[in-house]
Amino acid sequence: MPFIISAFDSMTLKSILRVSNYWGKANRNQYPLAFSKALDDLYDWVPCKCDNHCSCKQFACTHHYIRKPDIPFDLAETHFISCYIDKNKHNEVLRGEAKGRCEKAPDAISTFESMYDKLPALETHLLCTNWCNKEFQEYAKSFKVNSSTIYKAKWLSLLQLDTFVAYDTASFRLLLREYRGLTYYDLMSSIRSDLINHMIKYSISILSFREYDNPQEFHHTIPMGQYRPIGNIIDKLFLTL
Repeated sequence: MPFIISAFDSMTLKSILRVSNYWGKANRNQYPLAFSKALDDLYDWVPCKCDNHCSCKQFACTHHYIRKPDIPFDLAETHFISCYIDKNKHNEVLRGEAKGRCEKAPDAISTFESMYDKLPALETHLLCTNWCNKEFQEYAKSFKVNSSTIYKAKWLSLLQLDTFVAYDTASFRLLLREYRGLTYYDLMSSIRSDLINHMIKYSISILSFREYDNPQEFHHTIPMGQYRPIGNIIDKLFLTL
């Protein structure tokens, strides 16, 4: 039985993402706008520097999203909160007093603040042969996918939107059902294989996959032609399924 991404064709996945963007417009948090702003502030869209042996070239890769140099932690934290924390909980999280659903967020912020300089920007993305460097790999192997590690995955995703996939209480069980593995790194490895199988099966380029997600349809302030990051697209698929 195929994994869930390769089980569906392009039109089906586009339809799922369209539903996600429609509901995103109605949500008070306006997450698609928050991610667009994070993309502008934290990332550069740069020509692909991979050699012809890199697996991304199999999918006509021309550009990558690479985190800008010298981004201060405070700016990353601001986008972490706007992209992943309910608007009504922002102040509680900033004060370190969050309860319930956001209870683990302050600890995750403290953890990533302490290791922020040790996680340099990757020049690759999820489809590259060397998609995860030593530092990110060690951390991704250090935790399992469950309700207690949601904000760890969200931080990794924010720091590498073109590589890592966030999850939430609504999606982690579906991810575990589809992609069994001991650690978050195992999960990402399985998602990567599934994405590659989808693109081969339906003869899709990476730019075409980025165009599956079109938040501009409902969020008119998002710039036209802004390609979507790989990890964020997959996150939205599983949140909507």
